[in-house]
Amino acid sequence: MSVSRDKIMGALAEARDKAPERAFEQSVDLTVNFKDLDLRQPDNRVNLRISVPNGIGGQKVLVFASGDLALRARRAGADRIIEPNELNELASDRKEAKKRLKDYDIFVAEAPLMPTVGRVAGPILGPRGKMPVPVPPQAPIDTILDRERRTVILRSRERPFVKCKVGKESMSNEDLAENIDHPHKHRRESEAGHQQHRVRVRKAHNGVGSEASVRCQMCHKSQLKNYPSSTTP
Repeated sequence: MSVSRDKIMGALAEARDKAPERAFEQSVDLTVNFKDLDLRQPDNRVNLRISVPNGIGGQKVLVFASGDLALRARRAGADRIIEPNELNELASDRKEAKKRLKDYDIFVAEAPLMPTVGRVAGPILGPRGKMPVPVPPQAPIDTILDRERRTVILRSRERPFVKCKVGKESMSNEDLAENIDHPHKHRRESEAGHQQHRVRVRKAHNGVGSEASVRCQMCHKSQLKNYPSSTTP
């Protein structure tokens, strides 16, 4: 993607100016709309996990774990731990499972628990695109939680756009711009060509807010594949 930092900063300033003051902190969302890219073709679809340098703020983490990993996850600052006994209880009460999972943004699961987690939480989290990241029992959970709090997901499916949160309004425009611009620095040139796109920067809460946009060139999907993404240990 080729878009100048000045244009990103201008779009952020405009979004801030347009957004009314509210009694709660609003998020800053990024939407990239594609043009001349046939997303009916699976190979053209975007499905990426990208770590941004400054985090996006306010991400609540739930960890499915047992024993030592549960203890270390709690010490590492996980907002909620669900251990095997509680997980088994939720297996017979989907309504309660939905209630306990609904307030969390990031989910991590100890790998041996994944079959049960998939059965209990999969139908709830799968449609939201928030299936847990599996990790080994001896994984460095503090590092993983820090990484996941910095991760944004870009997923287009058949829609001609991708959308993600890039921060909170309390963050500086410089940090927000760096989060937006971060993947751009790591693309490589491709012979496959470019498409037009429009980047929209939105200050919002629960889907309501103000936005500003800039036009730029969209790198081809083959370039997107080279963006840095978070990986599971």
